[in-house]
Amino acid sequence: MQGLKQRQISFLGPTVVFLTIGLAIYGHVLHGEFVSDDYQAIVDNKAVQNGDLWGIWLTFNTRFLTGLTFWLNARWGQMDTYGFHLVNILLHVVNAFLVHAFVTATFQTPAMRREGLAESVSRPVAFFAALIFLCHPVQTEAAAFITQRTSLLATFFYLATCLLYIRGRASGRGMFFFVSWGTMLWGVFSKELTLTLPFVLLLYEFYFFGFQGLGWKRSARIFFPYFLLLALVPAVLWLDNDPSSVLELKSQMSTGGFRWQYVLTEANVWRTYLRLVILPVNLNHDYDYPVAKTLWDPGTMFSLALLAVIAVWAAAQFSRRRLVSFGIFWFFLTVTVETLVVCFVHRQMLYEHWLYLPMAGAAVVLSFLAMELPRSPKAGKLVLTALVVVFSMMSYQRNLVWREEVAFWQDAVQKSPRKPSAHFALGTAYYRKDEFEKAYYHLKKALALHDSRTKKGEIGIDYLLMTGLHNNLGIIYFLYGDDDMAVASFQEAVQWDPENGRPYNNLALLYFNLGDCAKTIDNFQLAVQKMGEYGEAVFRIGQCQLRLGDEAGGRENLPKAVELLIKEGRLDEARQVQKAFPAQVSPEKK
Repeated sequence: MQGLKQRQISFLGPTVVFLTIGLAIYGHVLHGEFVSDDYQAIVDNKAVQNGDLWGIWLTFNTRFLTGLTFWLNARWGQMDTYGFHLVNILLHVVNAFLVHAFVTATFQTPAMRREGLAESVSRPVAFFAALIFLCHPVQTEAAAFITQRTSLLATFFYLATCLLYIRGRASGRGMFFFVSWGTMLWGVFSKELTLTLPFVLLLYEFYFFGFQGLGWKRSARIFFPYFLLLALVPAVLWLDNDPSSVLELKSQMSTGGFRWQYVLTEANVWRTYLRLVILPVNLNHDYDYPVAKTLWDPGTMFSLALLAVIAVWAAAQFSRRRLVSFGIFWFFLTVTVETLVVCFVHRQMLYEHWLYLPMAGAAVVLSFLAMELPRSPKAGKLVLTALVVVFSMMSYQRNLVWREEVAFWQDAVQKSPRKPSAHFALGTAYYRKDEFEKAYYHLKKALALHDSRTKKGEIGIDYLLMTGLHNNLGIIYFLYGDDDMAVASFQEAVQWDPENGRPYNNLALLYFNLGDCAKTIDNFQLAVQKMGEYGEAVFRIGQCQLRLGDEAGGRENLPKAVELLIKEGRLDEARQVQKAFPAQVSPEKK
């Protein structure tokens, strides 16, 4: 195509604008605290702390690349959140640039050139689509939430793959397809949302190239590798058997099971997604979303009817507003992965970060229609400028809650006062701040809400939540000196999830504090069985073996404990073990 080869487009100006606005909106998040899943994925993740590549693979699985970037952050900046947030923000800015490049390239395809849109329209559409993607408030969850770098990285490789495919089709050079297979591979190991990529590329080919110049054989050669890479996602997930897995998606899906009520619920969720795109107010990290009961529920019927009307209208725009039609189908197609997960994993109906990639399609639609409706490019630019300013102000305000974990979860509890998981998370945040009375209150509140709503059939039993609740309550009781209640709580946590190693670890520590070496050894061995060997467990086992007169066991485990502590970067503790047990750690050779 001559347009892509000959036309020289400068991206310097838009890049400077995107970077400036991105830093202005997100700059005050740079020193924000770790929040929620950040602790499991980063702070308490030994593999990230130690740079253990095999451990990172086991804990992140299909998100291995994201875990690798967390390790690099930890290596270069330790646990300073500034570096983690900076990488996220820069990735978000780069993705906005890729949206701009993607839309610009699309305008040069054969189908769009036939529509004959003037440059005075096409260039603003690309520019403002990228700005909307960058500034929209719903994007704050992906960009400001460190753990959601998964969405940022996967979107980066998703858009890069699309751009390389377009370049390959425009130039006819196979090298671009080859590189695009590589970028999709990296996307596969960033997040599972890449499952939709081959289908989006097929849709793009149909919309903008019409399979011109492609026979069946060449089409197969081009598209087969994308679908082959797609198959990696379920294959790798199926092999995810490690108990230290951060994602735990396989176990959640296998224990959940497919339910049609959640399919109906997702129809309502899609209606909410549309509302969030157009009117992004009352944003919430933990929505208290009701599960649909039947197809004949008025709200569900309205949602299905609305979605059907939008789909029919989008299809009708194929010949007249091809880019708008594609943007709508992009939006719904790219959100389907999360929808399918919800139908199997019945924990959360929606998250705003699930809209991160779909927002690229929505931004294109908003930008295109705004440029068209006023019947004047100048008026369209004014409308879009006003929209970007409003979105930027809303994003800046929303980002204030991402700076401090307690304030973040207070916001969620205020908006979802009957949601057990919101109270649980707030209680956990208070515990991290050593505000134990407030922590205890919200943990007990979460437990009461879960029991009450489960009995009424409003929500299903959340095994992971109940495990975490009883485990954290056990820690509070232990800190209060109520050993009996602490033991009961940890044992209750074990009953809810026997494969979770944390309650066993806490029981072992409690029994060690009580001087019961036999139960200490038993529970630490169970913790190691569930979580793998770690320094403290092996050390306490060896120490208790010596107290029980098992000299051979102590000689075996204490040197191993030193090695593990060193590997985990806990050098001071390793030295203390060596100093306290020199005969066992470094026995004299005879």
